[in-house]
Amino acid sequence: ALLSSYALLAYGLASAIIVWGTRVEAYRRTCGVMGGLLIPANWTVEFIVVDHASVDATPAVVRDARLQKPRWKYVSELKAGHSLALNQGISASRGDVLLFTDDDVVPAEDWLERIATPILEGECDAVAGRIELAGHLERSWMKPVHRTWLAANGGMRQGELEMFGANMGIARFGLQRLPEFDPALCPGRLGF
Repeated sequence: ALLSSYALLAYGLASAIIVWGTRVEAYRRTCGVMGGLLIPANWTVEFIVVDHASVDATPAVVRDARLQKPRWKYVSELKAGHSLALNQGISASRGDVLLFTDDDVVPAEDWLERIATPILEGECDAVAGRIELAGHLERSWMKPVHRTWLAANGGMRQGELEMFGANMGIARFGLQRLPEFDPALCPGRLGF
């Protein structure tokens, strides 16, 4: 059964799933940013860090981290594959709304509210947010297609729609039709 918009707003439980690779330094930065995100007063947010087959000290750093505001948990996906990590995060989550991002993304302070509110209010079942490349990744020869390959959707034309795991949200009931991400379709596999 679908929850009404009112019921979703009353509970306000969101799960932010962060896929993590072998990037300890990126984790420290992202952890600090996530801890400073604005969380609306009537919401509960759980942050789920999915360790995506890291081979460095990521597990120890994640377990030792102390975030002040949100509740968070650490889960591990031993097999390499971004979609496998996303699926592991979904399995560990409890939220009515599932938000997805990566370890190298620095979300805006109001990211949680902006991406989850349209779903919670029943305006849509899924939201894709804008992704811009960090300045040090930009190259003068890049065209929009190259930025898209790096999951930057800021150069998309009006009317185009792509969902990127680095900045998207979906209502949990949307998983009834498509219960998981296809492990064959992710970076390093058959494609996106």
